[in-house]
Amino acid sequence: MKIISFNVATTHFMHFNKKQTYPLGEKVEDKKKRSKVLKYTILNNLRKEEPDVLCLQEAFKEVLPPKYGNLPLQNIYEIKHGAIGGYNSSFLATYINTDKYYVSENTHFNDEYQRINFNRKTGDKHPCRTQIFELVEKKTHLRTILINIHGMGIPDFGIREKFFLFLANYVYGIYPFDGVIIVGDINTNLQKASGDQDEIDFSAYVRDNLLYNFDIFPENESKKSSYHRYIKNEDGTFTSKEESDRYDCLDFCLTSKNMEKKVSVKRVPKNLVGMEVPYKMNTEAKIILPNFDEFPSDHTLNVYTIINKRIGTRTKRRVSSPGFKSKKRKMSKKGKSV
Repeated sequence: MKIISFNVATTHFMHFNKKQTYPLGEKVEDKKKRSKVLKYTILNNLRKEEPDVLCLQEAFKEVLPPKYGNLPLQNIYEIKHGAIGGYNSSFLATYINTDKYYVSENTHFNDEYQRINFNRKTGDKHPCRTQIFELVEKKTHLRTILINIHGMGIPDFGIREKFFLFLANYVYGIYPFDGVIIVGDINTNLQKASGDQDEIDFSAYVRDNLLYNFDIFPENESKKSSYHRYIKNEDGTFTSKEESDRYDCLDFCLTSKNMEKKVSVKRVPKNLVGMEVPYKMNTEAKIILPNFDEFPSDHTLNVYTIINKRIGTRTKRRVSSPGFKSKKRKMSKKGKSV
């Protein structure tokens, strides 16, 4: 199986890359220009890679055709933000080759998560931002569970833990012996080994205690997949990050251990480090300008190639995790990124 996963960068969050609080997001005309480059980038890589699945995160109307190449749209998951850049929402979207797979969507996960963690009427708390599809290969009748997620980007460990804990317990309970593949913008660096110690501790907790039954690819954080230049402070001002802190590894492919898979990871562009995308600071004029032609998103497009050979070994299920306890540390006076 081959999967392309791509966070296309919704217009709603572009003010963090553009270093501005007003107007929020990006201009409608800029979004339309960027959309054309995004669609070209997606179609170009579809032709090169010929994937079975395309998973998008932070998508918006202009980049959601009913079909990409031979991959028809299965469904979208809406995240409401309010009116920014001419639209109210961004979406997760999953495209699947229905010539190769029978496809059915599991909506029960979202219903259960929202019943506990989200108020649909008021919008309080946080939506689960997850799509689950059950795929059956037509030739082999092999069943695979595909999960497309956009993890919580909130600094609060408790909020992020709730999401991972619910996801892990649901997968282990509903699909204990199935091959499960998770892709998307995880928004937690699951292989973090340097930088903020609390983030390192939390990542290790999620990786080793909640997602213990998954192999995680890439196997280290060297292949950076996201770029964020600024931190928004509580007073609305922005602080520019040190260059070494602007790039992170947030996009992953996870396969359940019983699949015994090896996944190759290709990032497009190959090396994001040093690039300022999709907007760039013009140092002479001291203004931020579109940089779509270099790359149209602040996340890489990711190609995951999974060896289609399964050995069905079973693993025992653990009990629910007791929870993550962050070590108390002296907090910096600098504003936290949202």
